[in-house]
Amino acid sequence: MKRCLMLFGLLLFVLTGCFQTRQDLFTVPLITGRFSMDDSEAVSILNHEITRFDIVFNQTGETTDQLDGYVANQFGDYAYQDVVLFDVVLTIGLDGVDETYETQFIGAANPQRPNAYRLLISMPALSAPSVYIVLDLDDAQNDEGLTVMHIQMQAHRSVSSNPQDASFYVYKTPNE
Repeated sequence: MKRCLMLFGLLLFVLTGCFQTRQDLFTVPLITGRFSMDDSEAVSILNHEITRFDIVFNQTGETTDQLDGYVANQFGDYAYQDVVLFDVVLTIGLDGVDETYETQFIGAANPQRPNAYRLLISMPALSAPSVYIVLDLDDAQNDEGLTVMHIQMQAHRSVSSNPQDASFYVYKTPNE
């Protein structure tokens, strides 16, 4: 019995050490600005060429203690004690046709994945009822502040279908 309690205590100690706080996982603060895909990069998803990807963040000046459930086109930055809210405008071009999409902030991309957030959009042009977009801010180039994000788009045509991915980088554009 004593061994079982010691083993349970050790297991509990090890498992709790695996989990980090939100501030430990999210260390790269979001900034107001536009991030755009490099025009020369050829990326496709579900047989459509992604010709543009722009995401614009504008800090609202508001904070919250909620981690998700925001209104459409609102994004929460977890790098602070109180979540800092941003308005987000997402424009994606498919085959040369640009469209601005309504986003739904899902929150952290995966448990224990640092500096990665997930958005959900609907893209009728892809015949995909849902497209998840992971914004990964955890890049070595961001040591001096946010300048680049890795984007992963994952399209699901149906619940039973295999998702199709597109992966690329977006870069902070100079203030306009």
